[in-house]
Amino acid sequence: MIKAIALAFSLFATSAMAADITSKVTLSEVHVTSKGLITAVEGVMKNNTGTTLKNVFVTFKLYNSAGEVVGTALNRGQDIDAGESWRFSAPSTVKFDKAKLTKVESY
Repeated sequence: MIKAIALAFSLFATSAMAADITSKVTLSEVHVTSKGLITAVEGVMKNNTGTTLKNVFVTFKLYNSAGEVVGTALNRGQDIDAGESWRFSAPSTVKFDKAKLTKVESY
């Protein structure tokens, strides 16, 4: 029981420290690629924060042709220094017609 409570607190504390930095980065060259059963949202993210991003996550919401949400795609980068660019690839096995950036978070 104590381990379960400690784990829950740890997960809560980690999520509470996340910072939404969507407005502090620049995304470019964003496009969709397909390789077999995997479709990915790919592009380049530039770190404009002035500090190193130890862990950064880009998250996209995925939509079908009817505009319904069918999933999400996520990719994680590490140690992206101020001014550096990171080429990301957020894969999904779900078929989708449109992707929209949901957020960029840093921990």
